[in-house]
Amino acid sequence: MYKILTIICFFLALNCNAEEFKLRKLYDLSKPWGLTFYNSDLIVTEQGGKIFYLGLSEKSKKEISHNLNFLEIGQGGLLDIINHNKKLYVCYTEKRI
Repeated sequence: MYKILTIICFFLALNCNAEEFKLRKLYDLSKPWGLTFYNSDLIVTEQGGKIFYLGLSEKSKKEISHNLNFLEIGQGGLLDIINHNKKLYVCYTEKRI
């Protein structure tokens, strides 16, 4: 009897903290690859070559122009991005033709 009560209590405890959550799409992105925080917002790269500044509080999306000569093939393209001391560093596959 003790084992049965222990098992029942165990499974009841698993559900006591379960909360229902919902996901919703805030931004329409095509193949997002890398992201970094900038202030309280995000900067996101897409593999196809676009960089976006996503304002999280106002839910805005602005494209950042660049002059990178990248090659999108397979897993190559405009890849990761990082913010360090207010400077952005970008990793990408370069065209060398």
